[in-house]
Amino acid sequence: MTAPDGQALYLAEEFEALLPEHVATIYPNGAPCQTLHLDHFDGGHSVRAWADRLFIAQGDVLWYSEAMRPNLTSKRHNFVRFVGAIRFIEPVEGGLFVGDDRGVWFLSGAEPSAWSQSFVSSVRAISGSSTQLPGSHLAGGEAATNSAIWLSENGYMNGLPGGTVVPLQPGRIQIDHTVAGRTVLALRNGVRQAITLTATVPRSANGVAIDTTSKNKSQSHLNRSLV
Repeated sequence: MTAPDGQALYLAEEFEALLPEHVATIYPNGAPCQTLHLDHFDGGHSVRAWADRLFIAQGDVLWYSEAMRPNLTSKRHNFVRFVGAIRFIEPVEGGLFVGDDRGVWFLSGAEPSAWSQSFVSSVRAISGSSTQLPGSHLAGGEAATNSAIWLSENGYMNGLPGGTVVPLQPGRIQIDHTVAGRTVLALRNGVRQAITLTATVPRSANGVAIDTTSKNKSQSHLNRSLV
């Protein structure tokens, strides 16, 4: 209950739910209600957990939960709006990569209230194609430091801690940025690979695969009708 003419809710007293009515006779001087004006998420198309919060992409809006309360958010404050549908969200040490119709952004800072938003790449990502990449999977990477990887219209991109974006296949691949995809990491015969299946519905899709296991790194084309 609130204090007289107050707005904040406080714990006044606790009692057994044995009677249909109860008269509060104690001034509300207990703990304040910490879930006032908080709501459950409505769902979304991309979900990531980072820094004690849950991040959900819903259309062009990135929602985030309260700290240590992954099921609750403030619909008045806990969101960042982007341009066009959000294509991916991927956390790394020091911030969060977010892809939209303009390219890729980096939200630096551990707390959303202190975020600094930077435009880090104009190359558009393939929707849904991001994943976490262990540092040991890249030459010179630190085993304890994860980075982000996603497929873009110009091939794979590596998002490093701190917000730097490094193209892994510059000038070798061109992909329709309107398709969607899913990426998995694979280890075959000691060779680490990122494999992305892309699809466009309902028309036929042309995929491009790079065989990184061959000595001359030849390029093979895969033509498939995906439904």
